This record gives sequence, structure tokens and C-alpha cells, in this order.
Amino acid sequence: MRKTLVLFAVLLAPGLAAAPIPVPAPAPDKLDPAARAAAAKGFAQQLLHVVEQVAEQYVRPVSREDLVHAALVGLYEAARKPVPRDLKARIQRNATRSISTEWGPLPVPPPGSDDPLLGIVREAHRQVAAAESLQGQNALLVCSQGMARALDPYSAVVTAEEQQRALGLDAECDGVGLEVKPTGTIEIVHLGGPAQRAGLRPGDVITHLDGKAFASAPADLREVVRNRRPPVGLAPLVPSEKDLVPEAELAPVRVTFRRPAEKKARTAVLQPTRFRPETVLGVRRHADGCWDYWFDKKKRIAHVRIATLARGTADELRAVLAELSEVKLNGLVLDLRWCPGGYLNEAVDVAEMFLGEGTVATVKSRAREATVYRSTNYGKFRGFPLVVLVNGETLGGAELIAAALQDHGRAVVVGQRTRGKASVQTPLALGPPGVALKLTSGTFVRPSGKNLHRFPASKIDDEWGVVPDEGGELRLSADLGKQLRQWWLDLSLRPGASRERLTLDDPGADPQRQTALGALREPPGRKVRAQAR
Repeated sequence: MRKTLVLFAVLLAPGLAAAPIPVPAPAPDKLDPAARAAAAKGFAQQLLHVVEQVAEQYVRPVSREDLVHAALVGLYEAARKPVPRDLKARIQRNATRSISTEWGPLPVPPPGSDDPLLGIVREAHRQVAAAESLQGQNALLVCSQGMARALDPYSAVVTAEEQQRALGLDAECDGVGLEVKPTGTIEIVHLGGPAQRAGLRPGDVITHLDGKAFASAPADLREVVRNRRPPVGLAPLVPSEKDLVPEAELAPVRVTFRRPAEKKARTAVLQPTRFRPETVLGVRRHADGCWDYWFDKKKRIAHVRIATLARGTADELRAVLAELSEVKLNGLVLDLRWCPGGYLNEAVDVAEMFLGEGTVATVKSRAREATVYRSTNYGKFRGFPLVVLVNGETLGGAELIAAALQDHGRAVVVGQRTRGKASVQTPLALGPPGVALKLTSGTFVRPSGKNLHRFPASKIDDEWGVVPDEGGELRLSADLGKQLRQWWLDLSLRPGASRERLTLDDPGADPQRQTALGALREPPGRKVRAQAR
């Protein structure tokens, strides 16, 4: 069974997290001297244990002294204390001495001596222990954040909820499909949920719930509307009584909201329910809210968009392709623009859906042998031409898909060069439930063996990302690219029964899609072809 790995800024990978580190005693500054010393020693052991894991699992070699220095700099800065000028020198002098902790089998220190690095970390903790912002587990989290800043842009300390919300990787949602700030401003509307079907949009401001001002509405009602969910994936969950309330007993919520630039308030009645946010999108919605994937039904040309690679996205896409194939699919535009990636397994499953036998991708890391993901000949969709549409916001697993289809000659790639984010993240648990250090632990390469990841030192002429095929590149200005993304979001959010006219109702409003459709008719620089079933 494949391990679950994540290809972008999310790491909820059950089974990969390290065992939680015990929580140290809170408020060490209020303890007696012996207890403070014990708390400082426990903190030092915890931190050096995390340092050891990072040094072993990070994608590139990184020295332990650099990690300890970055961690302690973060600690002093959080306490608003000056960083000792000799801190780095002291760490480097003592780095040759081994780290000894009770958390795992680490190198043995010289006989009869204490680990000097433990002493340095203990002293730093003693100097900042009184800071209110560093009580309890906060000191360890701050140090981990400091280490992450010294690594790469994709390593970070994150909560499970933040990760789920970042890419919409929840398999299911409970509630009305909204993410709302405490002020009532809507941040996210989940596609396919009650709020989206009712026409709510990001930026709308909820003013009342069931006739009561949002701020003074019952707390449980605000939570239902804000779609709050407990962290998932990094710690076992114990359902509360509220979680066990049968869906049928959840009453509808009357939501009053205002849209910017509109004077009159709007009202919608939302029925809380359990639903799976949409990740495979089409061209327009039918009146019932379901997607129509046909761009040109007469010529049997479809346009399918992948919003993110969440759990179940591959199965969702397979069902769509099976339905399209029943009435003879003559061409497909697979749109991966603005897809931020997601789960590795989903990316591999999407790619191999269109391929015969062969390599899909290879994941390389320092901590383990390379893992090769291969495709078989079973259950494929290869009887039609395929064009893949990408841009500079195509990342991670979406790049894996585009690269695999390009390398195997299954598809022509059209659009703009992708981001070059071909790294894999692994979570290291930090103690508090649902909080982890998201650590870049590996990279994946194309089936051809060529590099896909853009490293900090990579140049524009180096191999990274997925470059459109000859004649298939269509660059857009930053402003037009941003506008185009908003247009597609507006179309995705529009309820099926709405009569609102949108820019993308004009087929020619998206020049990149027009280029992709042209590639199906006259392939740019290479042949777009169907493959034998």
C-alpha cells in the first residue's frame, strides 16, 4: 500500500508523523529553581531531538549547528531579547560533541561529560523563560519556526486545520460550506456546499444569523456557519456530543449578508449537511448545480478542470471521464492552471489514468531509497487526443501529472511554464495535537529522469518545471492572469439556476483555453494523438 505523501503546502499524512513529544510543564518561570532547571533540560532534550530528526530527514544535508542556531535565534527574537553575539561561535565549538537525549538512540557523548549543546540550549531557555509568549509548548514551536525559516519556503510549522483549509483537502465537510472570520467576513466558499448553491461569495459579510446580529448570535450557531472542524490526521479525535448529533436534527440557518458595492442586504436559508467539496470542475453548471464538461458537445470536445488533488479526486475524475467516454469523447483539455497540488497518490492515479505501462514519477530522498511509481494498462482513457493546460500557479502534484503526460507523448502541454515545486513534505509531530513541522523530505523527478524542482540557485535556463510544447506557450501579463483566475472562480461559484451573466460565458474570453483548443485541432510542434486502448 502506498504511503501518503503531500506535494505542496500541506502535510496531513496519517502514519508518517513522529510520536508526539511529551508536553513540558507550563510557566517554568514560576517554578522553584530545581523545577526550572528540570524544565529547561526537558526543553533542551526536546529541541535537540527535533534537530536530529530534521538533520536526518531534510531533503538536503544540513548541519545540526546551523539548525540549533536558527532555532535559538527564533527563541530570542520571540522573547524580544538580543541574540548573544557569540551564540553561533559557541554552538560551532561544541557541535563536535554529540547530542544525548532520552528520546532516541543518538551518538554517545564522551564518558563522564554532559552534552555541551544541551547546556547552550538550557542557558538560552533560562534567559527567556519568563517571556509570556514562550510558556508551555510555545518555546518549542517558536524554535521549530526558526529552523523552518532556515530551510526552504515549503517547510513550516502548521496546524492540521490550517493545512486542510490551505488547499481544501478535506474529504468531507460538515456545515454549510463556509470559512468565516470572527467579524463575519466570508473567506472561503466550498464548491458544491449549501452556501455555494445559495450564491454566497468570498468577501460577503454576514450580518445576522436567524435574525440576530452575527456577533451576538449563539456560539454553536456561529460555529456551524463558520464551518469549524477539529484538526484531522495528526492526532486521534474523540467526538464530542455535538459531533454526534444526527444530520437530520441540524436546523436550517437563515443568513443575512451584504455584498460589497450593494446597498441592499441579501438573505439565504442554508441547511447544514455533510458534503464533499468539488475538486473536478467543468465549463458551466446545469440548473441542478451539476457540472457540464462539454466545451463543444457537437464535436465532443470536453474541458475538465482540477481544482486541487484531494482525497478522492482521482475517483471523481474517473467517473467524469467514464461518463464522457460513453458518448464518444473526441478531445479533452485537462486544465491544471491554479492547481496547488495535494496528495501524491492522487496525482499518480490521475496521471496513470491516461497512460499505459511505464514510469509516472520517481520520488528521491536522503532518508530512504528512491520510490518509483509506475502505471499499468488497466482501466485507461487513451482513445482520444489530450491537451494539458498549465500556468505559473500549477504546482506539485499537478506538475507531476503534466510532466508524466508530456514525457510519454500522451498530451501536448499548453500555457505557461509551471512553478517548479516538485518537493514532498513529511510531518514531524511537535507535541500539541494537530501541530507539526512540515519538513521537505524529498523531491520527485520526471519519467524521463529530468529534474522538475526549482531550487533556490536554479536559473531560468536550467531544467525545472514543465515547459509548454513548442508553439503552445501563451504568456499572460500578471494582471490578466489574476483577472482570469477571478473569472474562473466567479464561474465556479455561480449557482446552477443563476441567470447572472459572466465574462467566461464568452468562449473567447480565455485566450489560453483557446490556444489549447487550437492544439487539439492543429497540434503545436508535435502530434496530439489518441493512444490505442
